[in-house]
Amino acid sequence: ETFLPVLNAIAYAHRRGVVHRDLKPDNIMVGSFGQVLVMDWGIARLLGHWDPEATAPPVESLAADAGPGARPMGEPAGRTTQSRSRFGTQPKLTVAGTVLGTPAYMSPEQSLSGDVGPASDQFALGLILQELVTLEPARDAPTGPAMLGQALKGERAPIGDTHEPIARELRAIIARATAPQASDRYPSVAALADDLKRFLRDESVEADPDRGLRKVTRWIGKHRGLAVALGGGLVVLAFALIVVFVWQSQLAVAREREAARQRERALSALEGRVDAQAQRMSERLYRYEALLEGVVGAAALALQQPAPPSAVPVYQYREGERRPHALPSHVQPSKFYRMETSLFAGYSIAWGLDPAPLRPRIDQLARIEPRMREALLRSVGDHAFAMPFSEVQAMVLERGAPLMWLYFYTEDGVGLDLPGSYEPYDTVGGVGFDNRREAWYRRGRATRGPVWTVAPDQSELDVTLSCLMTVRDGADTVLGVAGVDVGLKRFIEELLEIPELAAVGVEALLLDEGGVVLIRSSNKDHAQSGPDWVPVALEHEALRVQIGEQPSGYRRVEPDRLAIWSRLGSAGLSYLVIGSEAAMLDAARATEGPAP
Repeated sequence: ETFLPVLNAIAYAHRRGVVHRDLKPDNIMVGSFGQVLVMDWGIARLLGHWDPEATAPPVESLAADAGPGARPMGEPAGRTTQSRSRFGTQPKLTVAGTVLGTPAYMSPEQSLSGDVGPASDQFALGLILQELVTLEPARDAPTGPAMLGQALKGERAPIGDTHEPIARELRAIIARATAPQASDRYPSVAALADDLKRFLRDESVEADPDRGLRKVTRWIGKHRGLAVALGGGLVVLAFALIVVFVWQSQLAVAREREAARQRERALSALEGRVDAQAQRMSERLYRYEALLEGVVGAAALALQQPAPPSAVPVYQYREGERRPHALPSHVQPSKFYRMETSLFAGYSIAWGLDPAPLRPRIDQLARIEPRMREALLRSVGDHAFAMPFSEVQAMVLERGAPLMWLYFYTEDGVGLDLPGSYEPYDTVGGVGFDNRREAWYRRGRATRGPVWTVAPDQSELDVTLSCLMTVRDGADTVLGVAGVDVGLKRFIEELLEIPELAAVGVEALLLDEGGVVLIRSSNKDHAQSGPDWVPVALEHEALRVQIGEQPSGYRRVEPDRLAIWSRLGSAGLSYLVIGSEAAMLDAARATEGPAP
């Protein structure tokens, strides 16, 4: 059944006037989901047009010239036509020059002159079919000239029942397709495909039509009821009951096989849909990482060079108190952030520090602000750069940006965030806000590359999916930690959920590399109650282990529930969907459309 699409592809090419001329197993690809591609049309010929490579000198001259160390059939020096396979050493590489094609699959007319038509492609397909059913090479010769000699005579290995019995009808189909004389082969590749379909349907084939007893036997097999009725009496009745029972059993088996085939198709479609969503999610996360890397690079440069004085205001915070209390004039109420916010950065130092000695550091950070604002606008889209600043600020403060926050804090307790926010906040377990005691800062500082995590936003606005990166100087000393936050509710709605699966109650999850559930789509509404958010390990232990070992796959986690997952590239995260197996398969069939 996998071979039939190959025949259909070649039949289509022949109807278009194109002959492949180099058909062999190496040029046929079978995908993970059953798709079949016929490859390498590099020496294909358009019928009706002159081909300068369609003629060749007599083969006898090639054989006569082949001495010790000679290379096969015009092969360039240094290149071999020998390929090692489980069938032994075979000359199975395409030969260019005087004769085009692969000797192991050449028809007699192709090896003689290279002037070939559709019948030559059919000959190669017949040899491939023989290898499919025998698991042995159709031709076996140690050298190119020897293999070419077999091709000239149209020879092939005899078919023996080395693995399992091979039906005589199938032997006949192969024999007709590989007849030495082109006139003795099928009239077309389409006719070969039709005969192979008859064999698969257990019908009489044109290559070896039913005759005599075999014809009667096949007729009786298709008319069992009538044959049994001729027996008469109780014997007929008893035999009829047996036939009915066998027929029903075969029908049940056929139905089970068809149901299994349909299930596999729907399951493959589901896996493809999950992989596509994981790829879309990976691309978005990589984009956020790239924007953050730009901020990290700018911060590393800014912190190692003196900066001119800046006039940006600097604040200190602790619960219920902000120093100084007055806000900058550019601060506005924000519907999205639900606080006084600005599209300019907010600068702060840890509570209790003397601002004066830290002013040079603030001036250095002021040079990073334009790069951070650029990253924020790029997350919105390139169209944001063409808008007036006032319109961009109104848009961000009203609806928010995909990157909800961008921030950078240093080892000496200085930092800035964008959009600028000015809500008093106290570090847990401390007196006043100090970034160096924050859990996110400590985690970011302990890693070298980007790390993705989920935590409540410090302003208790939302639970965020955060990416953190350390900023280091040339001596690899940590200067600070930069990060971006993505609102979890928005992430779930835009990237985590697959709409057609979410509609039937399927849950989508994002796991870290340790199997901890960072995000659940079922907690979409809970994602805005930040302080209560606590990531926990995936409850299915065996599934968690399998996800850690395999980049993608599926597993039945309960009698009626199915889990499908796919790893998100190098981000260290895995995408997982879990739901009712029947509902997921029905959704896949509905979106896939009718079977071809």
